[in-house]
This record gives sequence, structure tokens and C-alpha cells, in this order.
Amino acid sequence: MKTGARLLNYAALARHGLRLRTSRDEAVRRNAQRHLAERMGRLRGLPQKLGQLLSMSDEPEREVFAGLQGGAEPLPFEVVEGLLETAWGRPVAQVVSAIADHGLAASLGQVHRATLLDGREVAIKVQYPGVREAVFADLKVLGWLSAPVGDLRRGFDMSDYRDEIRRDLEEELDYENEARLQQSYAEAFASLPGIVIPAVVSELSSSTVLVTAWEDGDDLEAAREWPAKARHDGGRLPLDHFCHGLFSG
Repeated sequence: MKTGARLLNYAALARHGLRLRTSRDEAVRRNAQRHLAERMGRLRGLPQKLGQLLSMSDEPEREVFAGLQGGAEPLPFEVVEGLLETAWGRPVAQVVSAIADHGLAASLGQVHRATLLDGREVAIKVQYPGVREAVFADLKVLGWLSAPVGDLRRGFDMSDYRDEIRRDLEEELDYENEARLQQSYAEAFASLPGIVIPAVVSELSSSTVLVTAWEDGDDLEAAREWPAKARHDGGRLPLDHFCHGLFSG
């Protein structure tokens, strides 16, 4: 989606957001929430990431944005198949014996479950074509919006935040870098129980395609229904791993 088109979509986002903030009519508010979530999903990139954050809140409206965690308008399989064949340099059928037609969509790419010819169950993450350009177009919009903030001279300049977001997204858009980090993390935390780190299939991964072992698990919505002890233990795991990484090795 070109910059001009994205600007128009941002204007529509702002319109729905204004209706959501100002309307006292519950039906109007629900309709605005639904349109807001749908448009965030279509825009992908930064808008969808924001929607994913909203879906993790404790507000009642989070359910409207829950679909952005894994079900927001995936690319048709025909497009994904072409992307995979370009990345692998051979037909998909020469790599996998089965692959799900419907992918789980996220902000920068989507994931398809598949079975390799050797029988391994894998997750294939494919980056959306043009998403890099779309993300940096979003950041330009953020830059324009931040210009008057900087002129207020109140000690708050969005440019540093924008630059940090850009650096993080540059890394997130590079699946080869993600594969290296995932492998390094698996090695560093091999002795620590509790978290499963899917093995990377390096020979099938590239800068825009990441293939890892498939691991079953629950999403955030399902985790909300876990027993109290399981939620408590699950909440401790990230803290344990953070402290292990901070104070060991």
C-alpha cells in the first residue's frame, strides 16, 4: 500500500477513533471498535501491532481486537506459495508434503503449519510483500505528527522514539537475524526449564521466510482460563528467564 493510500487509511482510523472516544451510544461505539480493528488488520505493520497491544489489555474492548493476534486477513495461499517458491528456488511440493492453506496472520507476516518431506512438523513464517515499505511509510507519518510536538519545547521530542522504533523494526523485519537470535537464545537457556524454544530449520530460512519446528501451545485468551497456579507459574517464567539472562553467563 503506497504512502498516499496509507494516509487516507490513517484518516479513517482517526475518524473511527474519534467516534469511539466521543460517542455515548453503545451501538455506535461497538461499530466504531469493529471498523477500527478491521482497518488495523488491513493496514498491518504498526497499526496492527497497536491493535495487538490493545487486545492484551484488561479493558472490555480487548475482545474486539483479539482477532489481530492471529486472524487478521491472511494473504491468499496462491500469493504465499509464490513467495515460498521464490525464497526456496523450487516448487513448494519439493519441500513439504502438506501445508495449511489458511495462515495465521500477524502484523509483519503470517504463519502456516506444514509437514516437511522428512516428516518434521514445522511453522513457516512468511513476510508480507511490501511490508517493509509500509512500515517505514508509517514511521514517516509518525515523524510528521511529531514535528509540532518537538516545537512545543517542553522536553519531549518524538524523533528519538521514532528512531528506536525504526531500529527495532529493522531487526524484526530481518528473519535471518531472528533465526540467529532464536538459536543463540536456545543455546544460552538450554539448562533452564519451562520455556520451549522451537528449533530453526536454517536451510529453509531466509531474510523473508523463517522455518522452525512446530510447537503446540495456548494463546493469550486460552491462558486467561488456566487455573490460578498455572497462571502464576506462567507469569514467573519470563521473570526467571530475564533474571537468568541478566545475572548469569
